[in-house]
Amino acid sequence: MLYCVYKTTNLINEKEYIGFHKFKESVDDGYMGSGKLIKRALNLYGTDSFDKEVIAIFHDIEDAKEYERFLVDKKYVSRKDTYNLSIGGDVCILYGESNGFYGKSHSIESIKKAKESREKTITERGYSQKNKYHCMVDNTELYCLLDIKKYINKWTLYSVVRYLFSGEFSVSFFDKDFENEIKELYRKIKKEDESYKKILTKACSDRFLGVKKTKEHRDKIGDGHRGTKKDWVANGINKDPQKIEKTRQKHIGSKRSESAKENMKLAQRKIYDNGFINPIKGKCGYHNPKNKKEFGFFFEDSYPDNWIKGNPKAKKKNYYDPDTLICKRFEENEQPIGWIRGITKKIKYEL
Repeated sequence: MLYCVYKTTNLINEKEYIGFHKFKESVDDGYMGSGKLIKRALNLYGTDSFDKEVIAIFHDIEDAKEYERFLVDKKYVSRKDTYNLSIGGDVCILYGESNGFYGKSHSIESIKKAKESREKTITERGYSQKNKYHCMVDNTELYCLLDIKKYINKWTLYSVVRYLFSGEFSVSFFDKDFENEIKELYRKIKKEDESYKKILTKACSDRFLGVKKTKEHRDKIGDGHRGTKKDWVANGINKDPQKIEKTRQKHIGSKRSESAKENMKLAQRKIYDNGFINPIKGKCGYHNPKNKKEFGFFFEDSYPDNWIKGNPKAKKKNYYDPDTLICKRFEENEQPIGWIRGITKKIKYEL
């Protein structure tokens, strides 16, 4: 369930009405307002003479009421170009000449009765609804919802619940039943967030499907990304498994064209012409047999003592036949008798 704060405007006399309304699927459900004066105006002029504008949409009814209360204050209700009779926020405090109690006041007897009724209600209930939010947040005792909002600097109920249970705070309520109620609300909010995220993603995708970006838009994107690099681009290694698999599937059974090979040679030549020096050229891989995580590239006359040639993570190692110079990969202790570990400068690979 969602809640919207809306404004209905009379297109003939430009008088307006602000209220809040709940809806499930679409905000355009034909609802124009339920105030006394706005109903009369709708019957008099007809719905076609009115325009409805959605000002804001909220997940929580209290947030909608609070925002309506902010817009529809005493000054707004007292204006002559509005159909509102009372201030916003689902309360009945009447202002302005249009309301039936204008210029009147309660008698002493009615005030006394209201006071006695109020005191009786508070005494029987025993505690205020605000006390439900009495809790400990990071060893700080907070007594009401307003204290929590000030402490975490969030001002809507949904934002408060999101941040309380996001893992950033240590939270415990004194009313355990209410704590379970709030946690259930958090699970509902989380589920709604995921659902709305999918809806917004699809709506954005449908909106731009087949639409070509303008030059100004492309330039703006380029300016925003200029000077920045993704991690895998900066390190020269693509670690995105989806991208790796997509590239692998794309190139299965294919061979590089002659033009692609030529382009690669030109690019490599350009890199070396700019002063690039391959840091591992002429070096071989060595590892520490005591700690196989220690691995590095060294020249044959400068590797650390007791280190062994080869990559410890590789299951198969290079071996070559000294007579035929054929090189082949075998798992350890499975190589033919007489074959030597490593590779020679002149070899013939056997796949």
